[in-house]
Amino acid sequence: MMRPKIVPVLISFHTPRWIRVGLGSYLRCFPEDRVLVIDNNPHKEEPGWEPACEEERSWLANRDDINLIRH
Repeated sequence: MMRPKIVPVLISFHTPRWIRVGLGSYLRCFPEDRVLVIDNNPHKEEPGWEPACEEERSWLANRDDINLIRH
């Protein structure tokens, strides 16, 4: 029986610790999948920006097992 095509999606927004746990847990269960991650963190000149936004953005950009869309 074929598994249906599923595209898992995560939205990153002020979640530098949580996204590591969530993404890691998902990929341990489904290592053959790629996850679509939408980086919705504000940029430095935007309201709500904090250094953790860049930490999260950098961590995501260095992964090769996700598809990243930056806002």
